Amino acid sequence: MSKSLSARTIKRIEREASALSETTKIEHSVALDAAALQRGFGSWTSLTRDESSRDPGTVPTIAWSPKKFPKVRGWGTLNDRNLAKVFVKYLLLVDEDEIYRFCRDGSIWINIHDVLAESIKVSSFDRLGAAHDTNTQQLARRRKLIPFMDCDGAISSFVFADDEDEDGQPMVPEEGQMHYSAETARSWLLSNAIESWDGLVDGLLGQLENHYNDQVNYS
Repeated sequence: MSKSLSARTIKRIEREASALSETTKIEHSVALDAAALQRGFGSWTSLTRDESSRDPGTVPTIAWSPKKFPKVRGWGTLNDRNLAKVFVKYLLLVDEDEIYRFCRDGSIWINIHDVLAESIKVSSFDRLGAAHDTNTQQLARRRKLIPFMDCDGAISSFVFADDEDEDGQPMVPEEGQMHYSAETARSWLLSNAIESWDGLVDGLLGQLENHYNDQVNYS
């Protein structure tokens, strides 16, 4: 079902994003996209698109339709709008040490029981090591976690304070790289999550299907 936002509401969301950017030190454009994603839009541009052609004071939302769990009768639906809202909140709340570990060699996982129960909350997410690492996968199975977002691209996007070149000198960022800071890294993680959201959701659905097939094969 579609709805509309008043011009006053859009301004309020923009002020909230500005406050978020000031508090967390993430880029203002990322804060705008995060605020839009939490309200069911793919980006801030989507929220404010076609301003000249729409009726004054209203903006249509993108249709977020609950996605059915694949091939699993009775498992209900995945509310990807709520998933987005909670995941953005999780990335905004995690501390700087966790952000560093994400970017060094980390991945974000989600509790499968919370997903199936349609009760996803901030505590449903957890940071583990590299997603392809055997020890990480064993730990995830013990904790009933399935992978959600692999952060392996982060390490090549940043130059860290202890990075040195072959002569033992501090590394200089190459084209497309940035000096690492927790604020920049948090922006990077949010931006990548927003840009790849459909893929993250599809990957989660695929993990649920694999889990179901494993249960069937085991039984």
